[in-house]
Amino acid sequence: MANIKKIFIFLAITIFCLTLFFLLKKDNNTIIEEKTLKPLKCDLNTKDCYFNFKNKKILVSINPKPINAFDVLNLKIQNLPNYKNPKIIIYGLNMYMGDITPKINKISNDTYEINFMLSQCTLETMRYRVQILNNDKKEFYFDFDVKR
Repeated sequence: MANIKKIFIFLAITIFCLTLFFLLKKDNNTIIEEKTLKPLKCDLNTKDCYFNFKNKKILVSINPKPINAFDVLNLKIQNLPNYKNPKIIIYGLNMYMGDITPKINKISNDTYEINFMLSQCTLETMRYRVQILNNDKKEFYFDFDVKR
C-alpha cells in the first residue's frame, strides 16, 4: 500500500510540474521585450507604407495618424492577391492582449479594408502584428507601433 501512495504522489507532482511548465511557457516567436524593439523600416504612424510580397508592392495605410488606442482605425491593404477566404488577425508582439479578428471588407480583387480598435497598453511602445491568412494559411504580415 505504501508503494502505491508513493507512486500516486510521484505522478501527481509530475503532472503538476508539467502543467505549470506548459502554462508558463512563452512562445519565443511572438513575445519580444519592449527594450529590444528594433525600429520599423516604415512607420505607419506617419505615412503609408509599401511592403514586398510575392514580387509585388503591397500598399498599407492606417488612418487616422498617428495611431492611438481607443480610436476607430481604418486599415486599407492594396495589391494583395485575390483571396477566396481571407482572414486577418491583429495581436501584440511585446505583450499578448488577445487576438483581434475584424471583419474584412473586400473593396476590389486586390484591395481589402478593415475597421478595428486597439485597447490601451501599459507599455510605452506596443508593437502589433497584422497577419493575413487565406484558408487559415499564413500569407502576409506587417508590424506597426502604438505609443502610449
